[in-house]
Amino acid sequence: MKNTCVKRAFAIFSTLMLVLGLVSCSGDRLDAPLFGTAGAESDVVNTPDSEVDYTVTFDGTAYAASDSSAIAVEEGTGAIVFIKAGVYRLSGRREGQIQVSVSKEQRVTLILDGLDVECKSSAAIYVKSADRVFIEAHEGTVNTLTDGAKYDLPDYETKPNACIYSSEDLVIRGGGALTVTGNYNNGIGCKNDLTIGSVSLTVSAPNNAIKGNESVTLSGGGSVTVTAAEDAIKSDSTLIGKGFVSVESGAEISVTCTDDAITGLQKVTVAEGARVTYACGGNPINCDGLDGAGGLLDVAEGALIG
Repeated sequence: MKNTCVKRAFAIFSTLMLVLGLVSCSGDRLDAPLFGTAGAESDVVNTPDSEVDYTVTFDGTAYAASDSSAIAVEEGTGAIVFIKAGVYRLSGRREGQIQVSVSKEQRVTLILDGLDVECKSSAAIYVKSADRVFIEAHEGTVNTLTDGAKYDLPDYETKPNACIYSSEDLVIRGGGALTVTGNYNNGIGCKNDLTIGSVSLTVSAPNNAIKGNESVTLSGGGSVTVTAAEDAIKSDSTLIGKGFVSVESGAEISVTCTDDAITGLQKVTVAEGARVTYACGGNPINCDGLDGAGGLLDVAEGALIG
């Protein structure tokens, strides 16, 4: 009996060491949860005026700022670049790109307070560098972002490729309304983790409406309406613990697309209390898994309503 218990304990220990070894070889942190949500800090709290560091009012290609030292103008493109960490309140009509370029350790919040941005040659909002960026549609306001059908990019560049594009973690939230019209490729694109909180969000695009390369988390309390000529909501990372789409309880999503409604390469979760309606030419959910082996599906009964 003792030998049997010892053998069983040794087998469990060996299996555990093998799993830890595989995770370690993947380059992911050992303390990172497998398929954890990216929804941290997605709570919707409109930032008080007392916490706003900079105010910027746009008028076409011109702007007025409370502190011009936080802003640079990119040579050649004329993009307005926010170069200091902090909270920016943005309003008015902007003709051209808004950019965020701070250090990898710094965070930026963009409060959209009745903002209308149209950039005909590139992304309307482009996060080049930061630790994490929050885009907040201020309560009671209507905000619109539109890109051009053709981007002016150097031959060696392929990004940005979305009306809102972030090279870093991105959180979109707020009590207001935000309409994102992608004309070039994707509507919202994020290289890392993308979280959409309690916001009234409308997105359309000729390719994917919403894409977070590493993950997409849609938390409850808001409404998301997407129209895409390809997949609607997508994450396709092959990194361990990534490549997932999580639709949390209370989220309301309406999808119209010609291909798949929700694509999470490795995992798709739709919680009880989430409402997803779809009209798609492909699958409601596509979760192929690595090497086509099939991913993990965790869909609550009745969560998807056709």
